[in-house]
Amino acid sequence: QLGHREDGFLALPSEMRQTGFGPAVRSWSGYEKSLRKYALSAHNREVGYAAQELLEAALRLIDEHPQITAFVTTHEFGSLSIIQAMQMRGRSIPEDYSLVALMTERIADLAMPPVTYVDFPTYSMGYQAIAMLVRALENDTSEPDQVLIPPRLVIRNSTSKLIGHK
Repeated sequence: QLGHREDGFLALPSEMRQTGFGPAVRSWSGYEKSLRKYALSAHNREVGYAAQELLEAALRLIDEHPQITAFVTTHEFGSLSIIQAMQMRGRSIPEDYSLVALMTERIADLAMPPVTYVDFPTYSMGYQAIAMLVRALENDTSEPDQVLIPPRLVIRNSTSKLIGHK
């Protein structure tokens, strides 16, 4: 919708996806589906949680793919590393890059500018987890073992329409 076709993606480590860790599997699947559906170019790094590792991955994407105009990360604190990398390269959000992250509102509020984020309804997740636990303790196997709760996109100040790129 905003015109970005060259996006950088900081994903969870491939080992997590290969062992079947749900968020890693689903986010990578969504990434691949988006590449095909919107004819996007693939620029990604699968990286661990350490701030320095996230920073270095973001810097590599910026340096190796100067055509990137937007970043997406599945790391809650990854957005802070991406912002830091951009500042180190004399760039800013949303003027030079757009940024979307999977995170909670509390973390999104720490960043400047406030980050556009995909929020997961933690109350509903907790409620469903307890309901599943109670069913398991009561040996009620009639309900599914997995419940996927749809997230919501919260648009803040870290995204903008693609106008030009340095």
